[in-house]
Amino acid sequence: MSPSVWYDLVLFLLLFALYVYVFATVRITNLHKVYFLFHFLMMLWPLCQFATDMAHDRRLQLFYVTMSFVSLSMLGSGWLLLTVFLTGNADKLGKKRLFLLFAPAVIAVVGVVMNPFSLFVAPLEGGYIDRAYGPWFWIVIVILVSYFFCFPLCFVSDIAFLPNVTND
Repeated sequence: MSPSVWYDLVLFLLLFALYVYVFATVRITNLHKVYFLFHFLMMLWPLCQFATDMAHDRRLQLFYVTMSFVSLSMLGSGWLLLTVFLTGNADKLGKKRLFLLFAPAVIAVVGVVMNPFSLFVAPLEGGYIDRAYGPWFWIVIVILVSYFFCFPLCFVSDIAFLPNVTND
C-alpha cells in the first residue's frame, strides 16, 4: 500500500475539519450553502480515493472510483457557481443560465456513471486500484478545464460593467 493512500485520508480529515469549523462558526447564507456544496465535492475525491485503495472487492472499487470522478466532474460547475455568488451576480442566474452552467457537468457525470464499453475506466490487474482511462476520461477533463477557463471570464465581465468611480 502506497503512502499516497494515507495522504488521501489526511487530506479528507483536514477538509472535513474545515467543513465542520465553517459550519459551526458562521451564520449560514446562500453563499455559505454554495460553499458547502463545493467543499463537499472537494472532500469526496480524497475520501473515495482512500476507499478505493482500501476495498478489495472489484465492484466496490468501481463504485468508489465512479463517485470520486462524479465529484470531480461536478467540481468545475461548483467552482463556477461559487464564483458567481462571490462576485454578487447570483441574482442574474435564471433557469437558462443554470442549465448552461450545469449541463456539461451533468453530461460528464452520466458518461462516468454509465461507463459504456469501459470508455471511461477499465480495471488493470484485476481491480480498479490500477486502472486504464479511456476516451470519456479525456472528455471529462476537457469539460473540467473549460469550467476553469470560464472562471476568469466571470471576473472580467464583472469588472467591465462596474460604474466608473472618481475620487474627488
